Amino acid sequence: LLDTAERLFAERGIAAVSLREIVLGSGQRNPSAAHYHFGSRDALVGAVVTRRIALINATRHVALDALGAAGDVRAILAASVGALASHVEHSPWGGAYAQITAEMALHPEIAAQARVDPQAMSSLARTNAMLRAALPGVPAALVRRRGLACNVITVTTIARWLRLHGPVSDANADAFWAEVGALCDLLAPGFGAGVGASGVPDQCRGPARPGVA
Repeated sequence: LLDTAERLFAERGIAAVSLREIVLGSGQRNPSAAHYHFGSRDALVGAVVTRRIALINATRHVALDALGAAGDVRAILAASVGALASHVEHSPWGGAYAQITAEMALHPEIAAQARVDPQAMSSLARTNAMLRAALPGVPAALVRRRGLACNVITVTTIARWLRLHGPVSDANADAFWAEVGALCDLLAPGFGAGVGASGVPDQCRGPARPGVA
């Protein structure tokens, strides 16, 4: 059931796939098997993501361990983003995972995120803590908000790349990792941007509306 759900969600989108289709595609005889085991589509999506994120979590911890206490913002992001990218390249489920989590990030009505085991995301909390330590002049709440935005940008960028270029292979791996590197180059300066010496973010105003001073 999990394998079939993962494949169909990635291919067609979470909202477009019914529990009945997943049951039929998995060869289960009981038409209510998915509902029996998971209770809802959101719970099923959460189970699909949790079993994969646990593996990415372990890879990310190893990458962060290698930095020791010397990691700067760019290196911390490269370790965190690289853990996901490595599974996208080398794990047969990596591309599907990126597509599913990108859809979850862009569609908050998919309430599956709350179903994901927090322990499976401990490396993201560790990444955030390391970023805070590397940015002592930036308020912790701002680092956290920017970290959440970074996660969304990362999964959507990787998912878009896969849509355009297909699975990572020997032929396009260099291009894929160049994209990952460029993403880290873009994100790293943003964590400390717009914060003055007082640690208070500079106020940013958009263009005024016509007729409004």
